[in-house]
Amino acid sequence: MDKNTIIDHLEELIERFGVQIRYEAIKQDEDSAKVAGGLCLLRGEYVLIINSKATIRDKIKTLGMALKQFDHDQIYMRPVLRELLDRIPEQRPFNLIDVRLASCGKLVTSEKGGIMSGVFEVYVKTHFSAAHSLIGYVGDCARVHGHNWIIEVFIKCKELNEIGIGIDFRDIKEGVKEVLQGLDHFNLNDLPAFQKVNPTSENIAKFLYHELARQLNSDVVKVSKVKVSETPGAGAFYWEE
Repeated sequence: MDKNTIIDHLEELIERFGVQIRYEAIKQDEDSAKVAGGLCLLRGEYVLIINSKATIRDKIKTLGMALKQFDHDQIYMRPVLRELLDRIPEQRPFNLIDVRLASCGKLVTSEKGGIMSGVFEVYVKTHFSAAHSLIGYVGDCARVHGHNWIIEVFIKCKELNEIGIGIDFRDIKEGVKEVLQGLDHFNLNDLPAFQKVNPTSENIAKFLYHELARQLNSDVVKVSKVKVSETPGAGAFYWEE
């Protein structure tokens, strides 16, 4: 069986598992290690990206490694293909593969070479009402006044669950609601969190970031940043690097 025929058969077998196969030219630095492709999860769907510039041998290896991620023992394949799979090394689970799809659908590589890890970021937006005053400020904001604060919380997810969700929006909203209950309709200056610092947008964002991180962070989910706005056109972000 010639190599092109092997590729045709492997493609047919992989597609039986609902995998979409895409051949794309992966842009890489000349000094970086050559990438043949890999299996990833995109919006809950399996996608096998194969470098169109890879050699036929590497394309066969990439197809074989992807096929071995599924229960291929339950389907018929020619003995020559079964023997080929036995010689191909195991690939890491698809949800750990270092593959990232840019907005154009192309694979991108890091400056140091190799494929970058994909990360999902989701967010929720809500609000609360509270008063504050800025000690030491020269102007109207030194007096007690109120805002309808706009809150945006961003969460990074390393992987998706079996139905394509990184973290349930309801879980984020419940966590945010619980924290905001301690701020809503209070004079923020009276709260323990703001006894030593002014309750500015910046310090409120920092406070929410830490409180929500304690509630929501896990091995695969992390609060990435929080935005707090006094008005729709003015606000502050807080994140940690």
